[in-house]
Amino acid sequence: RQVYFGWAGSKYNTFGYLHWGLNQYKADPFKQSVVKHPSPIASPTNYLPAGDTHIIYPGEDGPLSSLRFEAHRKGIEDYELLEILKSKNKRKHSNIVKKLFLDYKNYSTSISKYIRVKRKLLKSL
Repeated sequence: RQVYFGWAGSKYNTFGYLHWGLNQYKADPFKQSVVKHPSPIASPTNYLPAGDTHIIYPGEDGPLSSLRFEAHRKGIEDYELLEILKSKNKRKHSNIVKKLFLDYKNYSTSISKYIRVKRKLLKSL
């Protein structure tokens, strides 16, 4: 799903994505990935899901990546490729985007389809 933030950005002409918790560790993320919401006005049963408070992990020599972070990276790279295509051929751009991403609720979850469409995108450049 995170990959499609780039595709959505290209489709809807948005220029960024804010993930509020790059590294907001309230506990050791290797031992507890789901944490209680820190807000004093949050309900007692409000917990933040895994990945909500962080998309990188602390490492001895610096941050460690995560699958979610790598998916964001791919989405950003895809955004750049899609923008290049859009500047050359808007119709082709639109046709490629809608093969995978229609809107935030309707998108393909097939990895093989993503790979096929990504190849088509690269060949279109």
